[in-house]
Amino acid sequence: MASGKVHDTINLLLGGFLSGAVFMSLDSFLGAIFFLLGWLFSTFIFGPDTDIVPGKRNWVLKFFLTPYSWIFKHRGISHHILFGTLTRVLYLIVLGAVIVSIINSFFYPELGLGNYGKALLSFFLDFDLDRPLYKGLTWFYIGLFLADATHVLVDHFSTFLKKSSR
Repeated sequence: MASGKVHDTINLLLGGFLSGAVFMSLDSFLGAIFFLLGWLFSTFIFGPDTDIVPGKRNWVLKFFLTPYSWIFKHRGISHHILFGTLTRVLYLIVLGAVIVSIINSFFYPELGLGNYGKALLSFFLDFDLDRPLYKGLTWFYIGLFLADATHVLVDHFSTFLKKSSR
């Protein structure tokens, strides 16, 4: 397995290059910025290794990220190239529901958790890639996904090199 510094270096170099490529190919500043933000979010805050080091560099968020490490074991689904990013996005959606329900119970009991679910469903049903919010979030997700995929591929390549050198 590659070290955290190796992951960071590869992700930063590749993320910068790909953000530029997104900007140049699409002529979309919004797409490039959201892509880069997603890439950096995955690289530094909430990526495949969050399950083993939830508070190592993001100590402010440790309280929110530690339950992820209880649910997902390292090199399990969190390192799956297709489902790893999805598990983290779903975790954030559920975490949002928990936070909203806590806030609602103390400050706005009349709103309830049902409204969060309705708003979320409406958000996904109204998806329109021509709207800036949806376009930005799509590029953010693509950045998350590709940064995660890079992380997983670097892990596999590193493991392959270690096994073949024996």
